[in-house]
Amino acid sequence: MFYEEDNPPDISISEVMRSIEILFPNIKEQEIKFHYHGSYNVFEIKGEYIFRFPDKSFFGERGFELIQREVQLLDLIRNKISLQIPKPIYLSTDPNNPFVGYEKIHGISLSRCFDRTTKADQKSIAIQLGGFLSELHSSKIYQKFCTTWKSELEFNPSRYQSYWQDYFQSVQDKVYPLLNSRQKKWVTKIFQAFLEEKKNFEFIPRVIHGDFDTSNVIVDPTSFKVTGIIDFEETGVYDPAGDFIFFDEGEFFLNHLLANYNGIKDCQLKDRMKFLYCRAGLIYVLTGLDYNIPKMVEYGLYLIRERMKRFPE
Repeated sequence: MFYEEDNPPDISISEVMRSIEILFPNIKEQEIKFHYHGSYNVFEIKGEYIFRFPDKSFFGERGFELIQREVQLLDLIRNKISLQIPKPIYLSTDPNNPFVGYEKIHGISLSRCFDRTTKADQKSIAIQLGGFLSELHSSKIYQKFCTTWKSELEFNPSRYQSYWQDYFQSVQDKVYPLLNSRQKKWVTKIFQAFLEEKKNFEFIPRVIHGDFDTSNVIVDPTSFKVTGIIDFEETGVYDPAGDFIFFDEGEFFLNHLLANYNGIKDCQLKDRMKFLYCRAGLIYVLTGLDYNIPKMVEYGLYLIRERMKRFPE
């Protein structure tokens, strides 16, 4: 289970009810169902709507800007994406109480049923997701996105390399005290291998989902057909490799996903995918330390142990 799926909300049901009562005057507490808590607290309303409230610890007043940007982004890409994506129909205009609501994309997260899929199901899902990423990573969406958010043009492979060099220093300063010698050696090796290969910083930037995993892929629980993609709050210009972190789902699924991807598959794509997969636990540890969330730190350390099993060095 992902950390976000087991993380309690930082907003109460009564707060949710007060926020949406103007939209649902007769709403009852039992008609509100908490789903998960990542960047947003996510609630299902009356079995038909999804409402998202920004995490208070991470965003505060920035939550309003976060929502506004995501709504604008969804509108920008909607006609260029074949799969269903959220279409906001309720948007708070109060910066002190930001939230957004949309009609529920019916189905369940792929993370909750992937273990029940057959090879044929996995191939079908991979074909659909390969098509989605081909559309999202297109030059047309990149150009339109950067026309709207010109600051995104500042991202380039050279800056990306500098970012990871600084990040590695933060890991050594903050995370290494929590690791044993074997874990430190493993983290050092994955960073050095990544940073010392010049070809890792010759990719062509594209707009990526940014949080693309099985928790954000919605499927029909019976047919396993993909019904939609959710959670675009981290979407932006980045390395396309960031949307292919599916090592846990197995080589069969990942290979079919890549085979049905029509974007640029440069020679270092898989190596960058591996690095981004391996470093995932560090994100949780660093964030947990910065915001004093011990449970997040614990989950990050767990991820490091698990990814060491997947890619022992």
